[in-house]
Amino acid sequence: MDAPNAPLMAELFMTDFEEKNPASIRQNGVRFWCHYVDDTFALLEKHVDPYIIAVLLSSFHLSLAFMFESEDENNIIPFLDVQITRSSPGFSTKVYRKPTFTSLLTRWDSYVPDIYKRNAIGTMVYRATRICSSCKLLDEEFEKIREIAGHNGYPNRYVDKIICEKLNQYYTPKVREPHCIKRTRGIEGTILCRKLVPILQQFPFEFNAAIEFDPIVHELDPIGQLHVSYCEDMWNDSNVEKLFTDTNYVGLIALFTYGNGNCIYNAIGLLASQPRAFAIELRVRNIIELTLNAASYMQEYSWYKGNLYQYVLHYLTNDKSYAEP
Repeated sequence: MDAPNAPLMAELFMTDFEEKNPASIRQNGVRFWCHYVDDTFALLEKHVDPYIIAVLLSSFHLSLAFMFESEDENNIIPFLDVQITRSSPGFSTKVYRKPTFTSLLTRWDSYVPDIYKRNAIGTMVYRATRICSSCKLLDEEFEKIREIAGHNGYPNRYVDKIICEKLNQYYTPKVREPHCIKRTRGIEGTILCRKLVPILQQFPFEFNAAIEFDPIVHELDPIGQLHVSYCEDMWNDSNVEKLFTDTNYVGLIALFTYGNGNCIYNAIGLLASQPRAFAIELRVRNIIELTLNAASYMQEYSWYKGNLYQYVLHYLTNDKSYAEP
């Protein structure tokens, strides 16, 4: 198929072929059939000989010549760039690379824009997330991507950062921002918060706190680590007064989080091993709690000289601003 329009013509021809011969295909023992351009994937009954099916399909049109490839002794067969393994019950899929694959891509030391290098890794990560059918297979593919990238000079930190970004992009559920709370004022906001309380009580937070550093999920923050080191120095200095005597600052790791106005909520979500949408929900819950109980908090924290209700109204409900006025 050397002509530019050859794939399109093959797709049109095969689609027309399937629409004209669906009964003949099914009646001869084909349980499942799908195609991409001129490649076809089919499941046959156990008693059906694939050679007979190929001959039969080729007889439907003079321009057709079907060839076939059966699964090997391990019940594995490649289809395009997908390796399909038949198991009980069902199938598993992972990325397939031909034996002639050389592991070559844009070198890390190549004098090209960084976007080309990012895309060289990002496209492999995207393909892995779309093809791998289990977390175990996905993790194995990520290790293969790190191996390929390392072969071309890419630092592991650079690759892990792209993997983390892509996982957040593909697996974080998209939620609508709480515009209804932004547009409410005064008594209307309080009424809305009271109506939301029963709903939130039906869906309490459930999570397991992260206790170990995971390079796939977590990213070190070098600037934050400098502040942590400063805290360690203060902790080890006997001449410095300890503000928090029950806190041990030794051996702490600074993790990167997004400073988009939800920084404290993003940090909590990171430690709770939750997606980024968790931070938005946590902020909404905080707004509701402070709105309905502003008087109690003002009495308990009498050192706060501002108007807590106005603070919630003007700052917390605007998630494009920082949490502090």
